[in-house]
Amino acid sequence: MVLARPVFAGPGKRIILHLAEGSTVTADTIVQLMSQSVECVAVLRNSPLDEPVCAEITRQYEARLREIFGPAPNESCQVLLDALIADGPSLC
Repeated sequence: MVLARPVFAGPGKRIILHLAEGSTVTADTIVQLMSQSVECVAVLRNSPLDEPVCAEITRQYEARLREIFGPAPNESCQVLLDALIADGPSLC
């Protein structure tokens, strides 16, 4: 896999991990990303995803957002949650 966007990770404003757009993702890279609690990255795709795959990615994306925001987000968080769901996941 190849990164479609750069990745920055680390606690607070301190960057411990920086991967440039176009970097190749290896098993070691995935371990580093996981150790920095990076949940997702954008990767380049050679061909478009078919509809069932897109639907499943969208379902997982929405489920994860609902897990993050909790069962009863306050009004301002609900606005953000709704916007994120409406935009959907990035399918590069």
